[in-house]
Amino acid sequence: MKNMIQDEQKKYSGANVESSLAGQGADLEQKKQELEKMKQELAKMEQKLAEAKGVVEQGAEKEKGEAKQGEGTIGKEMQSAFSAPVSAPPPVVPPAPAIDSQNQVDMLCEMAFQKGLDSAIKAAQQLNNPYILDEFHDALVDKFYEKLISEKKIKEI
Repeated sequence: MKNMIQDEQKKYSGANVESSLAGQGADLEQKKQELEKMKQELAKMEQKLAEAKGVVEQGAEKEKGEAKQGEGTIGKEMQSAFSAPVSAPPPVVPPAPAIDSQNQVDMLCEMAFQKGLDSAIKAAQQLNNPYILDEFHDALVDKFYEKLISEKKIKEI
């Protein structure tokens, strides 16, 4: 037991404590230097940030100045446009009765059989409606196919 106590005393003797503290002191000094470097880097970054913020603020002020200069002419134009008296809306004209697209296609097909294909195509083009033109084409193909089969000019496939 005495040996154990002596060993413990040696551990905590002055020489060991001093060497331990000396090692910690060196680490402490190194950490202080690192901390100082970090503070310097932080100061540089804050300075760059302040410079960048100043540039942005100058740009914003410049844009505000340009907007205020342009505001004189545009603002007056807008004010005069909004201060002009409002006229009555134009009278509502009821639309002509619309013929649904299927009826138009049927009429065009009848025209093709009675007056000829050229006149029916011209009438379809004058409607200026791509949907009706396409439907007219589809209907013509089907009806001509049926008519050619009924007249036995072609055989059904």
